[in-house]
Amino acid sequence: MRLFIAAVLTCLSLFAARPQELAVLLEDPPVAVKFAAATTERNSFAAQAWRTQLRTKQAVLKKRLAELKIPVTGSADTFLNAVFVNASMDQVAQLRGLPGVSTVALAPRLHRTLDKALDLQKVKQAWNSVGGVPVTGATAVPTLTSGPGLHTI
Repeated sequence: MRLFIAAVLTCLSLFAARPQELAVLLEDPPVAVKFAAATTERNSFAAQAWRTQLRTKQAVLKKRLAELKIPVTGSADTFLNAVFVNASMDQVAQLRGLPGVSTVALAPRLHRTLDKALDLQKVKQAWNSVGGVPVTGATAVPTLTSGPGLHTI
């Protein structure tokens, strides 16, 4: 039993020391939240000015992260006001303590696994059977509409 506990503690310490993809969420709301009434508002001058303010604050945070030698991997401001970093779990408390930071969340890289869906559903054969142009990839998709025939996007 002691060996098992030692193994678990070793794994946890390795996990904590290994760099993780983290999202450092800032306090200010993203553009889509601040201008949620309509899509046209998100493209307005006021929205662009807000986006500029968010990016300025993100730039200040990125400069501080560079001083701490924490690599930045990206940022977002439309649906999420965040800066993405590679940092160890031991650094989370330090990241949360930075000015303007709301919280820090684990943001693992996601890999899409639906690359076999078209073949499983035999979409290419169905498309060809209704007279569609043979498709080598998923570039043309038949869309059913209430009007006559099929339309491509």
